[in-house]
Amino acid sequence: MNKIISLVILVVLVSCSGTNTLIKQNRYDEAIDLLTKQVTKQTFSIKTIEKIDQIMNEAVKKDLSTIEHLKLSGEPDVWYEIFGIYQKIETRQQKISTLPDTAINLMQYKIEDYSDYTNQARIKATQYHWAKAERHLENNDPKEIEKAYHHLLKVQELTPGYKTSNELLSNFKKARPVEIFYRVNNRFKGYLPPAVIDEITYLDLSSLNTTTYKFRNKKTKKQPFDYIISIDIYDVKIIPENTNDSYYVETAQVQDGIAYKLDDNANFVYDSLGRKIEYPKLKNIACYVTETVKKKAIFIGGNVIISEAATGKTIGEQAISGESRFLSRSAKFKGDINALAPETRELLGSKEAKYPSDLELIMRASDKFKINAANYIIHEIKQKSPITTEADHSF
Repeated sequence: MNKIISLVILVVLVSCSGTNTLIKQNRYDEAIDLLTKQVTKQTFSIKTIEKIDQIMNEAVKKDLSTIEHLKLSGEPDVWYEIFGIYQKIETRQQKISTLPDTAINLMQYKIEDYSDYTNQARIKATQYHWAKAERHLENNDPKEIEKAYHHLLKVQELTPGYKTSNELLSNFKKARPVEIFYRVNNRFKGYLPPAVIDEITYLDLSSLNTTTYKFRNKKTKKQPFDYIISIDIYDVKIIPENTNDSYYVETAQVQDGIAYKLDDNANFVYDSLGRKIEYPKLKNIACYVTETVKKKAIFIGGNVIISEAATGKTIGEQAISGESRFLSRSAKFKGDINALAPETRELLGSKEAKYPSDLELIMRASDKFKINAANYIIHEIKQKSPITTEADHSF
């Protein structure tokens, strides 16, 4: 029995740790999913209910604040986003509404009806995207037609069959998206730890997929590709840790009271009004500085080759690089800090930072390398295969 109780306590502690991490990352829906699975008719923890309460209150408060901010912007294109936020709130509430009554009765959070607000946002978003679609359809420019198509898709998503949206969408010719296969190859001849190789060769471009372009990193027999992209890494340079200490003195003159002007006979000199002539009395101050500069950098270099899948012909090639630099300046001071120049004064309170690991810098450099590679690929593919969605000229 004691073992069972200990196991339950352990599960609760682990889940609390996981949900705390999800909350910090604003992943409220995942946290709710994790916690609601632990609540059954037979058993549940009061701490679990309290945690659900915390997440629901925090998530809804943040969502409503975002909605209010969007509304105050006065922009007409915010209603689609507002609609989505209201839907998230309703979905979250539906999840907790399925909990046992005994658990719901213990919750402080009270379910509210947001359906009127959701419908209002849906109507306004539909009207906005419909108006935009109509405006773009007034022009036979292919780019404008493409924009109209995407607005009509949102209209159908929000309010299926709205006005003549079905008819308009039926006029579009469904073009097959451009299929792009890509791979990342480690061609660096030096040694790299397996974890580093995994990091620099992992690239997921699925977030760039649209109705026009599809990026895939796995080949299938059924799937024909239009382009083959090879992202090759040839160079990984690590500029080692370099710590440099420098010592210098900065001086300045500051006022230290006032003095009176004297003549050659050591008598006071007076102005035309009979007042003693004053001038600022200056003194020299100094501050001794010990500055520590730490440097470290990692460079990843390679190239991107874009080829036609059918012919193997190279239609684009570009050198790509990514770099991550670590620079830390810190200083110690002895003397009067009022003598410091403005740029040196910025080092006040600075502490000597620790060097990041090689893997940490490689991850940053790898991210920059991949972003540069993706930007080049997108630009070239759009040049070689412009948007092909067309519509009959019958709008």
